[in-house]
Amino acid sequence: MRKLIEAELIDIVPLKNGFIYLARETLSSGKQAGVFHRYNQVDDKFYQADVLQYIDFKYGRDGRNIASQLGDYATCKTVTLHDGALLASYPNGTIKIVRNGKLTDVDELDYEGAPVCSPAVYGRDVWFAVPDANAVINYSIDHGRTELRIGGPKTKAFCHPIDLKIYNNKLFICNEYSYKIRSISFGNYTVEDFRVFNEEVKSYFRCGEMEYAVLRSGIYQL
Repeated sequence: MRKLIEAELIDIVPLKNGFIYLARETLSSGKQAGVFHRYNQVDDKFYQADVLQYIDFKYGRDGRNIASQLGDYATCKTVTLHDGALLASYPNGTIKIVRNGKLTDVDELDYEGAPVCSPAVYGRDVWFAVPDANAVINYSIDHGRTELRIGGPKTKAFCHPIDLKIYNNKLFICNEYSYKIRSISFGNYTVEDFRVFNEEVKSYFRCGEMEYAVLRSGIYQL
């Protein structure tokens, strides 16, 4: 495991050969501002980036219009739904959906009063983390209801899950307070440890053959 950089992250977006991120930094003037950087894993170098590059990478074609529709385009995590619509999920449970370049839905989504975050798409449904309920849920956008819950306040499966990713028919869950990434197999829904750290784990993602984790102390290449 190799530490790449320490940063006060606002957002990080995986790319094909690295990632682009927005971090809060102190400028030479003493003021704080959001600054964009891009990491290229091929040459193992960091580069300055700008807001338009970030928007284009995060939102793709028509990204600048989508960012304008959302307003807050930086603090959300996004997925593409089965019908091609973009779903943006915010830490407070706000959900926004953009279809055909237009903001069509804004809602608040929670599970038993606890806001959801960090969507991950599998088939027609969306998985969400529910940090304050120590659970993950499978939510049907089509039917507007929770189809399945794994974990819960009285179980030990998860401990403040805050980030979800799906790779190879498995759901990977970053548990901030237990320092673990756990996985759920979609074949039998068994929950297993995937990686264990010695500090808070915020996010996990893959770029090609490389794996990365965002821990409290920085961004690491695994």
